[in-house]
Amino acid sequence: MWVLVKKEWQLDMRKQQVIYSLLLFIIASVFTCYLAMGKISDSQIWSSLYWIVGIFIAFQAMSKSFNQELEGAELLLNTLAHPRSIFFAKAVYYSLFIIILNLVSFVLFLLFFGSSFFHGNTFFLTLVSLFSGSVGIALTLTFLSALSFKVNQSSALTAVLGFPLIMPFLIITTKSLYAALLNDAEALNLAAMNIAIGFLMLLLGSFLVPFFWKS
Repeated sequence: MWVLVKKEWQLDMRKQQVIYSLLLFIIASVFTCYLAMGKISDSQIWSSLYWIVGIFIAFQAMSKSFNQELEGAELLLNTLAHPRSIFFAKAVYYSLFIIILNLVSFVLFLLFFGSSFFHGNTFFLTLVSLFSGSVGIALTLTFLSALSFKVNQSSALTAVLGFPLIMPFLIITTKSLYAALLNDAEALNLAAMNIAIGFLMLLLGSFLVPFFWKS
């Protein structure tokens, strides 16, 4: 599986313009929010705005997941690796990828909107919320991306099915980040809920992907 994760990394390194476009998208999104909102003194608005940007970052990142596989490469992968291994490798890689992108967004939010909310354990709880939300969203979108690729090789289905399934994550992650900014330990419970839902999607994908991947 780790060979497949390495393969994903090497593909991205060959198409660095995709990574640069994602970074430009993050900078433009955060800067636009700053121009519209200015300094934010309400932690609830801060957390909501952060994850609204985070959701669109995740969709942009996942739009290339399975759709970058050419037909010949797909047939080769089918002969070299089990579909479940391919799915797990992409889930691991894009979980790490979205975590990194959201960390970049987090740093930009600190630069533009300030860090007055952070004190005591707030920073630690915020990172836990960020990691759990990123992983949960990545696992869900990986499953949907695999499904849309095998149905019609289009990312449109990912967007159509993604938003209804992502809404629970958006609600939970926003509440988790808000609780973290208030230094409330409830943030850990909400983060655990996010991880649980994400791994439920991973388990579902591990059973379903092998059936429709070879169809």
